[in-house]
Amino acid sequence: MALSALEQLKAAASMSLQKHEVELPNGEVFSFWSKPLTIGERQKANKEAKSDDVNELALRLLINKARTEDGAPMFVPGQYAELKNAVSEKVLEPVLLALLGAVTEEEEEEVDVSPKDSKTTSRKTAN
Repeated sequence: MALSALEQLKAAASMSLQKHEVELPNGEVFSFWSKPLTIGERQKANKEAKSDDVNELALRLLINKARTEDGAPMFVPGQYAELKNAVSEKVLEPVLLALLGAVTEEEEEEVDVSPKDSKTTSRKTAN
């Protein structure tokens, strides 16, 4: 019996939790698990972000998607302000990049997510 179009699409990718590890600036490893991003989850995060700022979207996705090994949420929505204001960008950025790379493998292949490499242009003009 042939699969329906919907069943074929659903079977094309695993929706199980996948482990991600990020080395933090202090040398410790931060581990989290997440499932692949759905369009509905992205729309929800965009609505919660209330702006086009990619950092806002990434923080919302982190809160919504990051899980412990047993699938429990690592963060709650009430921790948004603390994540945004009390955690150094140097610490949080690699975690957000890992999450964004994890939720869309194609984007990871197309976009160089290295923060140092992405700043290749200068606003100064040569005289």
